[in-house]
Amino acid sequence: MKKHIVFREKQIIELVRCIFLGIGDDIKQAIMSSELDRSTMNSYAILIWDIIYHNVQKCFENDPDIIVGYTRRTPWNLIVIYDKQSRNIITLMREERLRQLQKDKNGWKHYLTQLVTELNKQLEDQQQTFDDYDEDYGKRSVQHICGDLSITPEIVDGHSLVLFSSHEYFLNSVRCVRLNRLLEVCEEESWNEYIGAEESVIVDQVDDVTDKHNDPTGGLSLKTKALERKKQHQNINVKRNSESKEA
Repeated sequence: MKKHIVFREKQIIELVRCIFLGIGDDIKQAIMSSELDRSTMNSYAILIWDIIYHNVQKCFENDPDIIVGYTRRTPWNLIVIYDKQSRNIITLMREERLRQLQKDKNGWKHYLTQLVTELNKQLEDQQQTFDDYDEDYGKRSVQHICGDLSITPEIVDGHSLVLFSSHEYFLNSVRCVRLNRLLEVCEEESWNEYIGAEESVIVDQVDDVTDKHNDPTGGLSLKTKALERKKQHQNINVKRNSESKEA
């Protein structure tokens, strides 16, 4: 059985699906229900995160191997996962956001830098560390996050970050990485094989809309792209079905 950085295969599939639905059908349904026009929404990007975080909490709240909860990182409410088997804290982030932080000279102030600095000390940095890093503040920040999960830092062995990229309503990539204090990737594992292949369940509703001004999704044609995604991943589903039968 393959050993993953964090989680077991079942949890990986579930977490990837939480993201997959959050940037896909769930956000589309939320926009349609609100009757808002996506092109004029101010809260679209934040709404996606709210939906993904909601999915993650509902998915893992009854898993005996997982502790999941929110922590307040002003002005952001962050979902945090603790995996009891790997003893890792896990957070989620977009790929482009990590690239921004890697270039930011004030990146030491971000919660991600504090988590990896305090929890991933065994991962050596390849360059000099942030000169302005406040160690006391970093320790207090990690203690606060652990406190919100009702755990102590002493039972945490590391931090892992789940990175993803998407375009429109499609999840393009997902990977799990472990970073050092300079936010350099020291370990990584692709989770692309777990991206779902199912077609949108609300495609027909979107395809029937002809007036882009009355279409909250901006007139995006989804059926063709959904079918392409399904075709690209159909071998994955065949493999999973085969493995299930053998089991």
